[in-house]
Amino acid sequence: MDAPKSKDDVKCWDFADVVDDIKDSLESSKDQSLKELARNGFPKISSRVKERLKNIFQELQQGSGAVLLRFPPGWLENVGEDVCERAFLGLCAQLGRPVIQSTDLQEISARVETAKTPEVLAAKHTLRRGYRNAKDQFLHNDSSIPAARGEGICDILAMFCYRPSAKGGISKMASAVAIHEQLRGQPEVLKAAQQGFKYNAAMVEYHPDWRQPAMGTERPMVFQDRKGRPCVQYAKNMVETISAAYDDPAELEKVTLKLSGLEAVCSDPAVVQYWPLGAGEAYLVDNYRWLHARTDFEDDPKSPRLFFRLWLQVENFDSIA
Repeated sequence: MDAPKSKDDVKCWDFADVVDDIKDSLESSKDQSLKELARNGFPKISSRVKERLKNIFQELQQGSGAVLLRFPPGWLENVGEDVCERAFLGLCAQLGRPVIQSTDLQEISARVETAKTPEVLAAKHTLRRGYRNAKDQFLHNDSSIPAARGEGICDILAMFCYRPSAKGGISKMASAVAIHEQLRGQPEVLKAAQQGFKYNAAMVEYHPDWRQPAMGTERPMVFQDRKGRPCVQYAKNMVETISAAYDDPAELEKVTLKLSGLEAVCSDPAVVQYWPLGAGEAYLVDNYRWLHARTDFEDDPKSPRLFFRLWLQVENFDSIA
């Protein structure tokens, strides 16, 4: 089953012709907080925007699992970052339920930037979260608990570029299709990933919005959805969650070795794509069928890199219909 092999292959929707419609939607929700907007969505949304979002969701759930959105850079400059954040949240709330992404900061819409405010720097989990610094990232899913498609923390990952970095910061992507093909050449790693691992998220980070219980039995990290499409779940914080479930040093050593094999495949240059995002561009991906990361970057102190990230949960996301 094919998946896009470059950014150019990904279906893209341009929102330049509906910015006035979005303005009306923003006006209708001006008295709502971000959490209220996440819960209720826009009270008013045009039929043109609804139809566009319907097609986007269909591509995410039933198609390639990856889409691009484009908004005019001039519009971003005119309305500012707070309005752009609300617009992106309100639109994405039509696709799924935005959920809290961190236990310490209670973020619905996460600012993906180098940590600098006292609140963020003091947060318990800031130092272990890759989106708080400028370092190169390993490809990963946004999750700390292995889960079947539609049962995890995040079904759809949404990432919006408000301002790119001065240098670097290129989005790295890998499809589960490409990773699974690589794993076929390493049957022992594939077998271990399909069998899965125990986990203990209570020892790392856990929030009630996350569907899986804090502790559980073995869950596969490589599997197929109901349509038989490859799915892969891997993340550094997931490894922390898994390692915390094994008390026996010998057993933990075996588990760590198997996880290292999966990490190597998920970071293999053969599977990595590079998707540079400019101001006003966003990608949304099926969090079970795509891994993501970014290269290291350097900021212009006067114009630092800023992305907005959402985790969307979708009821019956793994449905066949």
